[in-house]
Amino acid sequence: MSTLKVTNIQATGETASRAVSGVAAAWVSLNMSAATVNDSTNVSSASDNGTGDFSMNYSNNMGNTNYTHVSGCSHGTGATTVIFTLEGVDNIANTSIYQTSLFRMNCVYVNSTVNRTDFDINRASVAIHGDLA
Repeated sequence: MSTLKVTNIQATGETASRAVSGVAAAWVSLNMSAATVNDSTNVSSASDNGTGDFSMNYSNNMGNTNYTHVSGCSHGTGATTVIFTLEGVDNIANTSIYQTSLFRMNCVYVNSTVNRTDFDINRASVAIHGDLA
């Protein structure tokens, strides 16, 4: 396999180029309710760790645990609010969410009568930015 080394990348039809370092190292669209991966890049599988608690397992490991993530989720209508959190949100010192081989995520349901309940969401999305191993 050949290696192509570039500083910037531009897709066909795009007018702007972007730094290669800004391209996601991994991303996933996950249906927690069905425990299935809808689509992904650099994600080999997802692990169901319990209600609202999933891990995305990387196909190619991250170079270290100092990467960042962008995440979101959607489910329900009306007064329903679902929040995408990091596993261990009740214990900020918990650093096990960032591992070189996986990223652990947690969704919670919040409304006027329930403060925090783990919840399997219909669509959770995560993008990981950082260096691959």
